[in-house]
Amino acid sequence: MTDEEAARFLEEMMEIKRSIGPFQELLRSSSKKEIERTARQVVINMGHFQALIMNHIILGYLYEKETFTHMPTERPRKNTVRKDMNYLSQRKTTTYHLFYNSSCWHILYFNYGDILNNNEHFAKGGHIHYVSSIWERTTKEGIVAKLKERSYDIKSIHLRFDAGITDGA
Repeated sequence: MTDEEAARFLEEMMEIKRSIGPFQELLRSSSKKEIERTARQVVINMGHFQALIMNHIILGYLYEKETFTHMPTERPRKNTVRKDMNYLSQRKTTTYHLFYNSSCWHILYFNYGDILNNNEHFAKGGHIHYVSSIWERTTKEGIVAKLKERSYDIKSIHLRFDAGITDGA
């Protein structure tokens, strides 16, 4: 490799690291306390998320994604537009993104209420949830199993998320 090729390669690697933005700090963190500190300071956007997904191999990770949709258990007996719309509004769709290698893993997950700020459990607005192998007594298989359920209780860190979506107001 020539000096020019090496310089170009290093510049491309630096651009990838810049493009994943705040994820760079999260992936490098070695303690939950460090992750919590980073989470208070950052806002993730769609570009950061897309760059992380597109460059996962270069960053040393394998990648998996899965989406689960849960419908309410009872469908209205009498079908009216209003009842059908209410039934559909109660559906819950959760998506997770898993980045992993032989030494660690990271799961980012959300439902549409989280990213659009329709859920009131995080006062700072739209967000995604983050869980890592740094957590004690947590396995990626255990987290994924919980996410398959309609209701789950997972100790995660909230990351502010700007989906770039407005309500038209």
